[in-house]
Amino acid sequence: MVDVAEVWLAEKEASGRVRDQSMQQYRAVVKNQMLPLLGEVTLGDATTPLLDRTLKVLAETKNSRARILRQVLVGTLGLAVRHGVLKTNAASNTATVLTPKKQIEDYSVAEVRELLAHLRAVTAEGSLLEQQACQVVHVMAGTGLRVGEALGLSWDGVNLDADIPYVVVSRTVVTGTSTGTRLQDVPKTESSHRHLPIPDFVVTALRAANAAGLDGGEFGLVFPAVTGGKVRQPNGLRAKLKDLTLGTPFEKHATHIFRKSVATHVAREVGLTQASSLLGHNETGTTVKHYVRPEHEAPDVRTALEKLNGDTPN
Repeated sequence: MVDVAEVWLAEKEASGRVRDQSMQQYRAVVKNQMLPLLGEVTLGDATTPLLDRTLKVLAETKNSRARILRQVLVGTLGLAVRHGVLKTNAASNTATVLTPKKQIEDYSVAEVRELLAHLRAVTAEGSLLEQQACQVVHVMAGTGLRVGEALGLSWDGVNLDADIPYVVVSRTVVTGTSTGTRLQDVPKTESSHRHLPIPDFVVTALRAANAAGLDGGEFGLVFPAVTGGKVRQPNGLRAKLKDLTLGTPFEKHATHIFRKSVATHVAREVGLTQASSLLGHNETGTTVKHYVRPEHEAPDVRTALEKLNGDTPN
């Protein structure tokens, strides 16, 4: 069955419709989970009860791996059905691997201000690499960009002198096992391609990046690697940010917390639709489910409710 999975992987890759990160995850699951758990299982022996038990056991310790393995199994056995090797797809009837509900973590407005002030202070006399990390964080905090989108910004998509300064999000930095770190012309989804007005503190950060005079390479990158004009690696930025926040309450958090903080703040201040559009989501459901921290205090609607009682006592 693993051999058929390799054929399915090759088919997915050849389609050109699957992102490098997804292919990387599929291949890792085939190697690290499918091969050890189901390597000796033939297509004929791959029954729904067997696959279902395997997925449930894996999900107890590695939920995300179990979800991806189910996708691989459905695709692999589906390929066998399409080629007439099997009559039915046993993986299709396995139980869906549910994702545990996680509490959305975000920074408060005060915490964002504290972090940005800390980064400005510790990088004021720092290296180009440290100052660039500070600038990237300011851009992320003022736009809600993914780290790959921030590193994929090009000067031809930045206008700091317009009446309303803006950036255009048209590329993202991705890392794949076969292609290395590179620019991808289309971001995570089609709606991710967007034109974002930017606040003054982001303008200041981008002007500082421009003043640094780094070689942006053929794409004119705003935040290239500090030598050679190559694409900056997201993991390198994350490591530098961790160094800069060592010993503070911020060192334990991933860069994605900025995106969630922006989403929550904008949803509260302006509205959920605007927050979803800012983040480049196709629908507000994604924004609510993964990015906006829920409010547990209901709005004060006593005046409206009093009308249900008819005459209101003086």
